[in-house]
Amino acid sequence: MIIILLVALYFAGQTKWFQTKAAKYGAEYLSEKLKTKVQIKGLYIKFIKSVVIEGLYIEDQKQDTLLYTGLLEVDVNKLNLKGGKIEVNDLKLHDAYFAYKELKNKKTNLSFIIDFFSGSPDTTQKPPSEPLKLGVNNVDIKNLTFIYYDEADTSKTTGMHYGDIKASNVNLQARNVSIDGNVILADLKHLSAREKCGFVLNKLAGQVKYTPKEIEINHLKIVTPNSNIGNYLAFRFNRIGDFKHFVSKVYMDADFKNSHLDFKDITYFAPEIKKYTLKVNMNGSVKGTVTDLRTKNITIAAGKETLIKGNVSIKGLPDINQTDMNMEFARLITNREDINRILASIDQEEVALPEVLSTIGTVDFKGTFKGQYNNFKVKGELITGAGSALTDLSMDMRNMKKPLYKGFASTTNLDLGKLTGNADLGKTTFKANVDGNGFKMSEMKEDLTAQIAYFDFHGYRYQNITIDGNLDRKKFNGSFDINDKNIAIDFDGKFNLATQDPSCDFTADVKHANFKALKLVKDTLSVSTYISSNFSGNNLDNILGSLLLKDTRLTTDKGLFNIDTVSLISGMKSDTAKSLELKSDMLDATFTGKYKLTQLEGALKGMLSAYLPSFKWKSTKTAVYQNFTFKIDLKDMEPITSIFIPDLQIPEKAMLVGGFNSSENQMSINGFFPKIKFKNFETNNLIIDQGNSSESLFLNLAFGTFAMDSLKFNDVAMSNFMKDDRVTSNLKLVDPSKLNALDLNSEVLFSRDSTIFSVLPSELKLNNESWKIDDRFRILFEEEGYKIENFTLHNNEQQLTVEGAISKNDSEPLTVNLRNLNLNIFNPFIKGEGIELKGYATGNASTTAVLKAPKVSSDLMIHELGLNNNLLGDAEISSRWYSESNDVNFSMNVTNNNITTISISGNVQPTKKEDNLFADIELNETSLVIFQPFLTGLVSDLSGQTSANLLVRGSTSKPQLNGFISFNNAGVRVDYLNTHYTINDKVGVENGKILFDGFTLNDVNKNKATATGSLDLSDLNNLKLDIRLNATRFQALNTTFKDNEIYYGTANATGNFLFKGTLRDMLIDIKATTTEGTKFFLPISSESSIGSDDLVTFLTRDTIASLNKKQDSERNLRLNFDLTVNPTAEVSILLGDNEGGTMTGKGNASLQLRINTLGDFQMFGLYSLTEGKYDMSIPGIKKEFLINNGSTVRFNGDPYDARLNVSAHFPLRTSLANLYSDARMTEPQDVMNQKANVNTVINVTGSLEEMTYDFKIEFPQNENLDNTFASYFSTESNAQKQAFGLITMGGFTSDAGSDSFSQQILTNSVVDAASNKFTSLLNEAIGSQNFDINANINASGEAEFGGNVRLLNERLIINGSFSSRDKNVTGNSNYNTNNSSALSSDIDIEYLIFPDGNLRLKAYNHSNTTNSTNNLTYDSEYKQGVGIVYRKDFDSWKEFFENSRKKAKEQEARRQQRAEQRKKEEEEKARLEKEKKEQEEKTKQKDINNGGDLDSEQIEFE
Repeated sequence: MIIILLVALYFAGQTKWFQTKAAKYGAEYLSEKLKTKVQIKGLYIKFIKSVVIEGLYIEDQKQDTLLYTGLLEVDVNKLNLKGGKIEVNDLKLHDAYFAYKELKNKKTNLSFIIDFFSGSPDTTQKPPSEPLKLGVNNVDIKNLTFIYYDEADTSKTTGMHYGDIKASNVNLQARNVSIDGNVILADLKHLSAREKCGFVLNKLAGQVKYTPKEIEINHLKIVTPNSNIGNYLAFRFNRIGDFKHFVSKVYMDADFKNSHLDFKDITYFAPEIKKYTLKVNMNGSVKGTVTDLRTKNITIAAGKETLIKGNVSIKGLPDINQTDMNMEFARLITNREDINRILASIDQEEVALPEVLSTIGTVDFKGTFKGQYNNFKVKGELITGAGSALTDLSMDMRNMKKPLYKGFASTTNLDLGKLTGNADLGKTTFKANVDGNGFKMSEMKEDLTAQIAYFDFHGYRYQNITIDGNLDRKKFNGSFDINDKNIAIDFDGKFNLATQDPSCDFTADVKHANFKALKLVKDTLSVSTYISSNFSGNNLDNILGSLLLKDTRLTTDKGLFNIDTVSLISGMKSDTAKSLELKSDMLDATFTGKYKLTQLEGALKGMLSAYLPSFKWKSTKTAVYQNFTFKIDLKDMEPITSIFIPDLQIPEKAMLVGGFNSSENQMSINGFFPKIKFKNFETNNLIIDQGNSSESLFLNLAFGTFAMDSLKFNDVAMSNFMKDDRVTSNLKLVDPSKLNALDLNSEVLFSRDSTIFSVLPSELKLNNESWKIDDRFRILFEEEGYKIENFTLHNNEQQLTVEGAISKNDSEPLTVNLRNLNLNIFNPFIKGEGIELKGYATGNASTTAVLKAPKVSSDLMIHELGLNNNLLGDAEISSRWYSESNDVNFSMNVTNNNITTISISGNVQPTKKEDNLFADIELNETSLVIFQPFLTGLVSDLSGQTSANLLVRGSTSKPQLNGFISFNNAGVRVDYLNTHYTINDKVGVENGKILFDGFTLNDVNKNKATATGSLDLSDLNNLKLDIRLNATRFQALNTTFKDNEIYYGTANATGNFLFKGTLRDMLIDIKATTTEGTKFFLPISSESSIGSDDLVTFLTRDTIASLNKKQDSERNLRLNFDLTVNPTAEVSILLGDNEGGTMTGKGNASLQLRINTLGDFQMFGLYSLTEGKYDMSIPGIKKEFLINNGSTVRFNGDPYDARLNVSAHFPLRTSLANLYSDARMTEPQDVMNQKANVNTVINVTGSLEEMTYDFKIEFPQNENLDNTFASYFSTESNAQKQAFGLITMGGFTSDAGSDSFSQQILTNSVVDAASNKFTSLLNEAIGSQNFDINANINASGEAEFGGNVRLLNERLIINGSFSSRDKNVTGNSNYNTNNSSALSSDIDIEYLIFPDGNLRLKAYNHSNTTNSTNNLTYDSEYKQGVGIVYRKDFDSWKEFFENSRKKAKEQEARRQQRAEQRKKEEEEKARLEKEKKEQEEKTKQKDINNGGDLDSEQIEFE
């Protein structure tokens, strides 16, 4: 029974009910013994295996909850109490609460339980026991609330309070947890919790090790709502309480990988930085406390763009102002905005970096940074969005109002524009040493030395600048030099801009400054000068001191000006009186007295108000006392006007004198200007006379002449008197023909409420007809506008009346009535537009709101309307404005012989900016002259008829025309080319463009050209051309020097021409081969007189300067010539400025010319001469040399720098007597007195600017003489002496005859000049340039004369020479003198069978006296001959014969090739014509537009 009971009891003890019941009894027992509350809801024990406790609740002795476990389950794996080991498989703790408190009595709230179970202290001596070892394979804690409270810790904190911790929602999963004494190890899989301070731990995982002095986590993973930290983290401390002083006592050892740290999480542990909101991403290792951190290979990303790589040591945190940093940056990337964000995120908002740093963008730095954030030394390489720099710089910005800096900086491409926000500044590269403080100019103080490689300003890069000086609050003392290709200045001196009256004391050597190249001005302006200055002041009123400019060279669009001195001196004459004196080559001016020129306007208005008190003067500054006199002498004003008022010219000296006294209301101005030109106005002998009294002020102007365009008036006078609120005026003028005159008297009356202009009795003459102006005419000036009353201008049956208002009001019309008005009265005013009107107009017009939105209606009849001497017919013109639709309808019809030739109708909407125009235009055999007003400046001399049907759309500013225009016997002169063409063709008009597609033109020689392209009329103020001409023997140029000073001439051409651009910006591109008949001129000097036969003429550089003065700055013409020159063309070149002569020749060349109206002219190519002449010009001597084949001129850009290698000879037949004498040679008298043909050869080498001359003497066809005198002429001085004698005297010279040498030169000069004049008169009389006559008296006293005649298009050439002789003194026995005459002659006749002269027929009649030292005796005085001459260049006889045989074959092959080519071209042309017809209109237009590319096809000039 007992056994059964025991068994039953055993099995009952294994049940949860029994165990729970027993546990509750035990809890009650403990409650009684512990004197506290102990409860348990359930207990289940598997013996030796596991224990499950449910609802365990224990209170401490203060009846506070000490422990509560919803579920505690322990699965024991091994229990070895004797060995002190417990191994647990699973430990689960769910819904638990544990509060651990340290009491003030050094005990804890667990002490009473520990004491109860410990029993009485065991006082027996026992060896120390081993600590219990606990191992748990799996720990699962869910929803634990843990409390730690230290009653002794009464401190307050806003973060984590380590003496008052409450962690709730603690969830923990761990494996392999071991507790061995004070060491805890665990594989923490997950730990999350929320502390009452607000810190939330979403996840903590890793290999955890805890000791009393260390917390270490490997394979760390910390996740909070703000941060994500990984890899490794260790906290080391002396005791756990050190966490109360985390910033200074907890040593961190971390290795971060891809970690993100939000300082908001750190603030829970370090309340000192509670306002930090910094967020960083980290990689690398960090060691130390917060107050002393060190990093290694750290990568930190913060803000939006800040990146730090390197090693960093930071001491002093969290107080940023006491933090020292030692940073070695492998790379630091940041910007001002990020730095300010970071500073704000660490509670340093007031320490924002200056705004100027935002302009540099992102900063990329490599180097070191030592010091504090606002007091540091930085060394390294800095790359920013505004450039890069190398720095070794110390900066102290603790006081941002006075930042300090010192050190060296070197920049590359530093963008000052970005840095300063100044668009005029660009990039710079410099090296500088600086020591100073302040960033603002008003506060800056520094010593500076700098070498600036370049500096960008206003779009130009200034180079090579050095600065060495001191800047002290707007005061500079030092020097700077600029050595740039467009500006070079050496400056040394002082500036003081800190005072109210700035001062300067400096010298500046401006070696050159090209302001146009510097992009400071649009027009040409360059200067070189030496400046010396010592003055103070910032305007003409307060300036005191001197300014001196010396040796100034000024270049503008008008040319080069040399200005010796400009001196400005200002000083005090007394305590109040001053003097201002300007002296220069341009003008002299003096102002003496008390003056304030900047406030002169107010003083003048104050004086004038005494005469016009009712006039409403605009308020000015309070007038100050003025009492001064002035005198201005204008001398050469062109240097000044060419800069500031280029259209103004004062070519002669002028003067102005006067004075002003504001207190006495006295003013006088007197002046005289001999001549003034301004645009299209010109005056002569202008006299200014102004003065006043207490009662009145007068101004009289008198002009000797006054001209405007084609209008000119003599003895113009204008007088004005101002008195008692009245201004009375008289204007008298009359033109030279006395056909037009005006004597106008008028009065302007001022009152408080109105101003009235009235005409007093006056006289007007137009086209010699007297017109009367109604003396009741007046104009009322009101605030709303003007009212015109009783304006009537009439002459017999002609009348013009105007009545009404010019205002903004729609209800106040202005009406104009015409009756039989002869339109020719307008011609003097429109003559300059190339328009001449005829006809009689009758009609009326009215308009309202003239000053706001004019609305016009009109009806006009013009009887016998004529334009430029062409009768158009009777015209009816009308317009109507409809207020409802705001449309203006207009129409014009012109009838001639009952046929409507012009019909125009449409409407316009003035209030719309676009699509406001609609019109139909029909022309029926209308005179082409109607287009002249639209084409002025492009074409003129329009004639013939045109028919058209055009539809106009678009706007009045940019109309779009569509339709067609046909021409019938139309004639037109192209102004720029001065060529006249006739047209019988038709063109289409699309979208405002006239389209040329195979358009045919005929020149004056009936030759044809076809045009393709377009003329854009959409902007009538800026016509655009894109036209290509394909021409055959077509006249492409017919201009003179007056038409175009850059190039001119007559050119007939075969090939293509391209005209592209606007009238103000035109490109003409020509590729040409010159042929017979073209006369083309390229002047580069004004010194030469050029014959019309010249092809190309190169003169001196002075022309370029003169052309620059005359050029139209508003027109840019670019001319590209690619010329292939052959021997049919003739070229003339002037060699030198005042001497050297002109070279005219024929030859071969491939030349490229680049010309524009800005004065640029370049020429490239090699010109090889085959023949020609050199008109040598030496003061007093002019001789014609014949150019030898093989001479060359090479052009390398500047034509004046052309390289010459020219050989020419001067042929002469003369006696050898003086030559034998001077050579100290003795021969028989008949041999010494013989005459021989002599060539004086001149070799010209070098450039046109520096030519070198070399002379030789040759005896053609007589080698014996060459050999005889070879030794004599080997001496250079002998060759030069005899060459000079042959040229000047017509014969050899000898020292024995030196007494008569000068007389002989003079005689020959006179004879030579006379023969040249005779040649000129003869050619002028017969209208050609085919005759050359020459004469001279040789050294033997014999008269010689000769000539050259070129006929039949210069293919028949006749040369002749004649000389007198004394038969008794000839000494020549080679011929029988019985029948000889006293006149010897040589005649040569050549006919060029081939135009190139290679094959020619030649005949001659020569005197036998030219024979040399042979002993032959002739029965006749002359010998004759005839033959055919063939010339060919070859290197060997084999080459000659091979080429001759090949020539026929090659010619036949070329003939067949040309035939096949022509056949292919005809087939291709037919195919293209067929395709063209099939193309759509849009495609055709595209082809035309694409036709503007430059063509490489050659053009033949003829």
